[in-house]
Amino acid sequence: MKLDEYNIIISAISDEIAQIAKLMRDQAWAQCANTSNPAFRRLLSRHAQLTEMAAKLNKTMFSLV
Repeated sequence: MKLDEYNIIISAISDEIAQIAKLMRDQAWAQCANTSNPAFRRLLSRHAQLTEMAAKLNKTMFSLV
């Protein structure tokens, strides 16, 4: 993987995580940010997936340095 590819992918992951944070904030204001809310659970799951993807990408890039 080249640095340019890494930067594009990690930026997209960061952007999606930021969007998730906004959605979770909105749910918190609406007092529905809890595990009984399926939408909240989906956001938590997607956040975990993205975090794992970012960690794998970082590990790959660090091994190339």
